[in-house]
Amino acid sequence: MFTRLAQGVNSVLQELSGEESHDGSSPSQDVVAPEAPAEATAVAEEDTLERLAHTEQLVVQLKEMIRERDSQLASTQRQLKEEKEAGDVRLTKLKLQAKARMAALTKQIAELKGQEVAGSTQSPDSSLTMAPGMEEELQQLKLRLQEEESVSRTLREQLEASEQRLREKEEGHAEQVRVLQAVVCEKDVRFQEQIQKHEEELLKVTTQAQNDTELQQALGAAQRRTEELEEMVRSRSQVVEMLQQELNSADQQKQILTSQFRQMEQELTEARRQAEEQLMEARRQVEEQMTEARRQVEEQLMEARRQVEEERQQWVQEADSARAELASLRERLEAAASGRKKG
Repeated sequence: MFTRLAQGVNSVLQELSGEESHDGSSPSQDVVAPEAPAEATAVAEEDTLERLAHTEQLVVQLKEMIRERDSQLASTQRQLKEEKEAGDVRLTKLKLQAKARMAALTKQIAELKGQEVAGSTQSPDSSLTMAPGMEEELQQLKLRLQEEESVSRTLREQLEASEQRLREKEEGHAEQVRVLQAVVCEKDVRFQEQIQKHEEELLKVTTQAQNDTELQQALGAAQRRTEELEEMVRSRSQVVEMLQQELNSADQQKQILTSQFRQMEQELTEARRQAEEQLMEARRQVEEQMTEARRQVEEQLMEARRQVEEERQQWVQEADSARAELASLRERLEAAASGRKKG
């Protein structure tokens, strides 16, 4: 949009340059004919009025261009403000998501430790049955850690893309400011030359026709237009200062975004390191508990085998004793039966 505006200003400046070349020819005519009659004076006055009318049209065009540029600048400011607010909201949302994921991961690790403590109070058989579940939870923790790393990479890429877009906008904005400053400087020089030239012409016309009312009015109008041109020059200087302030504000925004990105990167790195340490500690504890559980089960199996062997030997002894008692009882019964037969 600034390019189109600069082209319009250049076209106006070209017209002013053409007017200057046209004006440059009139003094030579005056020099050639210094003793021109009243008719030549009237022609010169008419030419001056035409040039003033043309200058007035150019001033109107410049005012319209300035209004259009002011509107475009306001639109650009609103767009930059909206993009900044959207970037802030997005960064806040990403921070909250990262904190929520870290809180969930910490809670799951705490639950895993609680399950390990509860599993240590149960029998070895139950510990063996819960070991696959713990392995599955460890795998889930690994997957979650990978997801956190993926989210960190995505966040870093998004921040780099935002920073790249901001740099591109700053470069384009700076280039537009430089172009506009060059156009304004060139235009100021042309305006000053045009103002000086009009003043010289008005002074010449004033000396030639002091009593001409129309020339007096033209002189007043030219003075007013000169004041308007000076006011336009001042307003353009203010616009250039405003653009410089916007550029400085964009630099500050870039520094803030860079600082926020570095802080978030440090937080994510620290969180990943803590999660890895907690995962290694949980794995070590699970391995120790599994080893202890296997040892206890082996000891209990050996004790059970020993008790079974002792019970088997005791049962054999009791069976032998029962057989002996049965044989003795049988002998008694046979003796009693034989005594009854004899009686």
